[in-house]
Amino acid sequence: MGTAFWFVLTATLQVTLLSIVALVAQRFFYRNRPKAASRLLAFSSLLVLLLSAAILMPLPSWFSRDFSFADSSNSAAGDVTLSVEKSQPESGVPEFAPASEVVTGSSEAVRLSLPAATWAERFQNFSEQIDSTGSAGNQFSSLGLAKVIRGLGVAIVVIFAIGLVRFAVGLIALGRLKAGSQKVTSASLLQLADSLRIEIGCKRRIELYRVKGLTTAATVGSITPHIFLSADFQDWDLADQKSVMAHEIAHIHHRDFEANVVSQICRVVHFFNPVVRWMTSQMRLQQELAADRVAARVTSGATEYTRTLASLALRQDDLNHPVVSMFLPQKDDFIQRIKMLQQQHSAHSPSAGWMIPVLTLGLAVAICGIRLPTTTLAEPVAVQADEVTGFDLSWVSKDAAVTCLRPSRLMKAAMIEEPVEKVKYWQREVQSYNKSLEEHTRLGIEHIDEVITCVEGSRFYQIYRTFEDNLENFKSLGELVGPEDEFPIQIKRKRNGLSNGLILDDRSILWAYDQETIEQVKDRGKAKPTNARWFKEFRKAEKKPVVMTIDGSGLNELLQGMTILTDRSRDAIRICESVVISIDVQRKADLVIVLEYGFVADAQTVEKMMPEVQKELSRQFASMANAGARYNQIIGQAILDSIESAKVKRDGKRLEITTSFKPDMTALTGLADEIDAAHLRGHGLNNMRQLGLALLNYESAYGEFPAATMRHESGHEYSWRIAILPFLEEGEMYERYRFDEPWNSEHNREVTSEMPEYFKHPSNESATGTNYFAITGPGTMFPPGGGLKFTDITDGTSRTVLLVESNRDSHWAKPGGIPLAEALNPTKLGGFTEGVIHMNMSDGSSRSVSNQITPAMLAALFSTAGGQDDIILADLALKFEPVEKEKPSTAK
Repeated sequence: MGTAFWFVLTATLQVTLLSIVALVAQRFFYRNRPKAASRLLAFSSLLVLLLSAAILMPLPSWFSRDFSFADSSNSAAGDVTLSVEKSQPESGVPEFAPASEVVTGSSEAVRLSLPAATWAERFQNFSEQIDSTGSAGNQFSSLGLAKVIRGLGVAIVVIFAIGLVRFAVGLIALGRLKAGSQKVTSASLLQLADSLRIEIGCKRRIELYRVKGLTTAATVGSITPHIFLSADFQDWDLADQKSVMAHEIAHIHHRDFEANVVSQICRVVHFFNPVVRWMTSQMRLQQELAADRVAARVTSGATEYTRTLASLALRQDDLNHPVVSMFLPQKDDFIQRIKMLQQQHSAHSPSAGWMIPVLTLGLAVAICGIRLPTTTLAEPVAVQADEVTGFDLSWVSKDAAVTCLRPSRLMKAAMIEEPVEKVKYWQREVQSYNKSLEEHTRLGIEHIDEVITCVEGSRFYQIYRTFEDNLENFKSLGELVGPEDEFPIQIKRKRNGLSNGLILDDRSILWAYDQETIEQVKDRGKAKPTNARWFKEFRKAEKKPVVMTIDGSGLNELLQGMTILTDRSRDAIRICESVVISIDVQRKADLVIVLEYGFVADAQTVEKMMPEVQKELSRQFASMANAGARYNQIIGQAILDSIESAKVKRDGKRLEITTSFKPDMTALTGLADEIDAAHLRGHGLNNMRQLGLALLNYESAYGEFPAATMRHESGHEYSWRIAILPFLEEGEMYERYRFDEPWNSEHNREVTSEMPEYFKHPSNESATGTNYFAITGPGTMFPPGGGLKFTDITDGTSRTVLLVESNRDSHWAKPGGIPLAEALNPTKLGGFTEGVIHMNMSDGSSRSVSNQITPAMLAALFSTAGGQDDIILADLALKFEPVEKEKPSTAK
């Protein structure tokens, strides 16, 4: 039933057993010994709280002979296994799961489960398990068990919160009682209290207060105990005063208030457990009886004291101060105490001394091990293999190249999780991917089970599957098209990119670029590609977090773009019929590449070629491992090691290549600042390149570049950045923008409150501040009035600046740019990378230029007819670092 039920049932079982033992011990070993009995029950109440907290700790279960720690933070079943095996030769030492190790000298294998990192993770996982119970094919989901459990969980939390608030309000009310009370200054009462305190043997300092509305006496406080007396206590009979005062001083002497606070917390935490409530009630009764005995001894005897109790019972009103009733004696308490004082107890249990509390403590320690048994892993992996189902390839074509990912599982792998915690760049990449998932599912990484990407010729589509029912979130992503009562449900949203969708079922949604792909998927139906060449091999690897497949018909096109492969490598792959690549990621990435050939002879030929292929690839990556930035060297060395350690095994027409990719993560994370700076720079250049391509696509669609300040027919101005939104897959924002209003009108401010990330440098934390600007002025790419055509650039597109980077505060939707006169000052440009100004050229490429550039040279670069050439640039010692250039595509 998941971690939620395990938590509740285990905690209830443990505290119930302890409470029963304490009650039985009190009944048989402390009969007619109320002081010892109250202390035993108070001690047991404290142990109940400790047991409740210990349920969150990684303690062993006595039900499991392989000492499975009860943990659920890393897998559906609640265990992450750490194997400790008998000493083996070095060659036989297996690779284990994260944080595992081989301990030599042990005689047998022992399984342990890794604990959760924090209590917060356990509480989070507890909540997530409640939400996910009944999903992923659970046989009870059809009965609505998940909703029942969620409702029960909410009810428990609400009642617990009410009890906790009531307890806190009670303590606050006690403080207010003191604030509204009057300190007793009567010499007779103070002398009476001192004499009784000495006679009882209480050494604690006591203060007396008169409380208006209180009909009896009560003891509160720990550091300086207070006795609250009724307002008319001065007028009581001396015998009654002495009996009541002695009773309350006995409570202080026994430290009953502290024990009462512990017992009330127990009642709040275990409000649903009648045994715990009965134990705390018995503790309170035994406290009163113990105080009664002391009071009867120091006053006029049991008979006269009983009369005083009867008088107090008649005087007591339960409605007085109901919020603090948990700390004040009630009328039923007096009546029960009178009955017990009147009874003659001839039988006394033998004194057990400290033996029973010590045995109770030992029993509590043993009870910690009474936990519901969990399932250990067959293999030491981060997610239990038996709980991982294969990727669901419904709706996938047999002709598609398929990439399957399990995002939530990958993020828990040590190879990814640990570096992400230390390197800001990787954190931003994860946040960006998480944002993308939310845009397509309304859920983050931790809720996504599968992402399946399919490329089928010119068609591209992605399938997202969540762990839990997500139908309502899917429906909120866009406008539903057609019937909604039968899957698949078609959905469409107003934006470029993946805007056409199909809700396949409660947990799955498919997104594509165009309606034709959607229609093709619907026509193909839910069938799986069982007749695909790669399907059999895919099924063998489908439980791994990353699986990629492609058949022979799509290989040649793919190989054209893989310039890193050698000719021999291409020849080895080109003749195969299918390729399946699977990756299992823990502290290293284990790769298995399976090539399936049409004939055994082809597989044999390629097998013989593999040593030569390995040598060629090793030569290529050796240069990367020995030169360039330090982090590039680390990655290059890891790739080189993977190539050299690869093992090839042939089975008929099937060729299997296995290797591991294990970069030095310690060294990489040690270069966190260097990695972050390099990727920030690269990310910034890429943002500029995307803006440049959008401007080129705009020119292709409209025959001219936009003006820096565009003007609507209504006379209102708007920015060139708004004009290119449809070419950045932001068509929805473009349609919401009101061009017949000022750019900073209330409506347009709201529309532009979320700036597309392309308009700012990745280190810029502003929500609306842009860092990429047009240079405006005569002869620039953005002349007054605009209208510049691609053919007007006579100086050469690769030598003319389209956009420039500048670290300044300017709203991204504000029309205009940087005037040419200001832009000729290099100190006004750049600002994110020391000594460098980033620019986007008119051919779509991005470049980095030294900030020592002269104003004359800047003027030539900004001019569409500057006349500068490569010789001039070389003479000025300007370092240009070109970034990959893309050709503009025809705008739709």
